[in-house]
Amino acid sequence: MNKLLTQKDVIDYLQVTRQTIYLWRRQGVFPKPFQVGRFLRWKREDVESFASQHTAHI
Repeated sequence: MNKLLTQKDVIDYLQVTRQTIYLWRRQGVFPKPFQVGRFLRWKREDVESFASQHTAHI
């Protein structure tokens, strides 16, 4: 089963602020969440894919 992430889970995983998530969503670059009741959730694999595509390779 796919693990669903809360906003706090996403913030902790990516080590960014809530405002950054909102900005990325508004720009259309972050995976779209879906609603479970009144809460937003993200699929773990979508967030991991986003992170791997946007990680600087140094």
